[in-house]
Amino acid sequence: MIDSLTREQVLQRAGRRCEYCLLHEDDDPLFTFHIEHIIAKQHGGTDALSNLALACHQDNLRKGPNLTGIDPVTRQLVRLFNPRRHNGSKHFRWAYSTDGPYIRKNCSERSASAMTRAQ
Repeated sequence: MIDSLTREQVLQRAGRRCEYCLLHEDDDPLFTFHIEHIIAKQHGGTDALSNLALACHQDNLRKGPNLTGIDPVTRQLVRLFNPRRHNGSKHFRWAYSTDGPYIRKNCSERSASAMTRAQ
């Protein structure tokens, strides 16, 4: 269980945005954002602040305890995005279509999305 002081530190560091997709918590009125373990405890992760990330409901469910996944396009094993090690601008970027803005993803996030659909 994450104590209230640590929770507030994670919220402040993230600017109250999901550290995976950058959605602000005010933009998701249906779900509370989660404090998630970047490396799950079952894989040796700890409750250290450096291993905790703020995640929206959808991204927390997508990632789960996984560290890697199969890219559905290349069929290669890829590491999932780690907000403490990876540069978000290399993994995500806003793109625009006639339907409006959306986030373009690299292979690690395509893999995480595919894992969600498979469950």
